[in-house]
Amino acid sequence: MENELTLYRKRISFIVERMTGQKNEDLAQEIYLKTWQNLHKYQEQGKFKGWVSSVARNMCRDFKRSKGERQRAITAGEEVLETLSVQAMQEEAIIRKQRQKKVLEAVSNLPRKMREVLVLSEFHDNSLEEVAKRLRIPVGTVKSRLFNAKKHLKEDLKEFEGENL
Repeated sequence: MENELTLYRKRISFIVERMTGQKNEDLAQEIYLKTWQNLHKYQEQGKFKGWVSSVARNMCRDFKRSKGERQRAITAGEEVLETLSVQAMQEEAIIRKQRQKKVLEAVSNLPRKMREVLVLSEFHDNSLEEVAKRLRIPVGTVKSRLFNAKKHLKEDLKEFEGENL
């Protein structure tokens, strides 16, 4: 009987790998040891191979239910979520940079007079009166140029409609 048990070492390793999803030599060794220690309990009614396989499957189930295995699964899950979160943040940063580049391109494509008013009022947070004073033009002209600049940008940046730029 003990000689037959040595023939089933590969079978035990196969069952462990299939049921736990990984090679686990420690678990396979525990199964082999438990099987060897309980040889006296084997009743020769069924096939020895079936009995060894049954012991291996039961121990694999116990292993998977164990607290340590559950903790490893939780930790692995957390690592996966963390990796996905980092990837999502990286993708967001790339998309944000692409949007910024397109906005800056659209602003630079505006006629000079519209661009000046837009940059001074929107990027430098100047009031309409401050922009008018700085450019030495009437406030009404500032309003008109700003309106037209925004209209051009809206047209150029249609793809971002509904998004917060």
